[in-house]
Order: sequence, then C-alpha cells, then structure tokens
Amino acid sequence: MLNPEEFKRLRAEFNKIDTNMSGTIETAELKDAVRKSNMNLSEEEIDQIVKQTDQDENGLINYHEFIAATFPVEKYLTKERVQALFNRFNTDDDDTISKVNFRDAFSKLGIDLSQEEIDGILAEHDLDGDNQITLKEFETMLRANL
Repeated sequence: MLNPEEFKRLRAEFNKIDTNMSGTIETAELKDAVRKSNMNLSEEEIDQIVKQTDQDENGLINYHEFIAATFPVEKYLTKERVQALFNRFNTDDDDTISKVNFRDAFSKLGIDLSQEEIDGILAEHDLDGDNQITLKEFETMLRANL
C-alpha cells in the first residue's frame, strides 16, 4: 500500500489541480494544470484522460478516482499478491479459474454476474481458449485492467 507520505504528496497534487477547492477536478482545471506544467497534450488527449479516470462518469475526477489513476500498480502487484488474488477466485483449488469459480467468487463479494458477463470475461481473457483462466492469463488480465 501507499505509505502516509505518498498519500500526503498525492493529496497535495490533487489540491493543486483542484483550484476551486470543490473536491473534484473539472476538465478545465486539468487543462489549466497541464498548460501550467508545460506538458504538451492536446485538448483531445486531456479529454481522454478525464474520460478514462472518471469512473462514475459524472465529468469530474474525485480524489478516489485520482488516487486510482496515479496508484503505482507495478510497485505493488507482486507475484505473491497476484497468486493470493488468483487463489481467491480459484475456489476449487484446481489451478484454473472456471466459469463456476467466477460466479462463486463474485457472489461472495455480493456481485451477481450474469452468464453473459462471465462468458465475456472468458472470451476476453482466456488466451488459450480452454474456457478457464490460468494464473498467467489472470496476471495478464490484472495488468491490463489496473
């Protein structure tokens, strides 16, 4: 996890961009911050950053979205953590995650996935076409989506 100093630094960066102190970063504020930092990004690139960061799709970047976007995933996504997360999904301990495993794991989280959603996950991330997710495929899926 991030240590308190890293959180403090990220909060300060967020507050620098949130010039009207609304608790959210508006597109105009981000554009102004990019311009002031002499970064060479087009309006379209900045709009794309907002779109990718704005998880609740309200046109604003809140602090949690900002943290998620700036979180150094590679630093914390170790082999051990990937394995531990894989094991949470691999509910029958057979070295792969099946459709049933996805349903069980998400159900324990209070999320009911439809068969179509599960099929979509497998279609996108089952690289060898065996209708199961291996540890390697799972790690690739995590890195692509975090």
